[in-house]
Amino acid sequence: MYSCKGKLMGEFYLSSEMKAQIPFKGGEIIYFIDSNGKTYSLKAGEKYNEVFEYPMCNSCKDYSIYEREWIIVSDETYKMLLKMSSGTDMYSFSIEYSINGIGFDCSFRSPLSQDNLRINELYYDSLVVNNKTYHNVFSDTLTHIGSIGIDPYPVRCYYSTEFGIVKISFSDSTSWELKNIEW
Repeated sequence: MYSCKGKLMGEFYLSSEMKAQIPFKGGEIIYFIDSNGKTYSLKAGEKYNEVFEYPMCNSCKDYSIYEREWIIVSDETYKMLLKMSSGTDMYSFSIEYSINGIGFDCSFRSPLSQDNLRINELYYDSLVVNNKTYHNVFSDTLTHIGSIGIDPYPVRCYYSTEFGIVKISFSDSTSWELKNIEW
């Protein structure tokens, strides 16, 4: 008997350890303070999880099952997307930071650990941000494809698996630093 479905080639799910590296559940308010003392408040939306089938090639019906989980933290101008994705060869964690729709991205191998770092990715056992010490902080450059229509623009992101984004550095040497979180 012939099946139209194709063959299941693999199942790739996120571990509970990976999912826990996005600390937000939804509804949190995250406050950042910039170098000039201005405070920004961004709210975490609903946390999503999706398990989906994806074809192994364009012309075949064989497929694998993958999983991704994400949450958006935003206000009317700024948006931060935190996303964990499973993969055939590599699991990834990505951060997208957008200002009025202009996006900047960085990504890490998942789970976040010192052993999984690539070139330009940094690990801090501890990092002082806004007079608070954060542990196990991962950092990467934020990249953008095409011309950048804003100045200053974000250049580096610092991420804690316990508190989320703790700092964003900008092209003019200013930064946003985590002020506090209303859990």
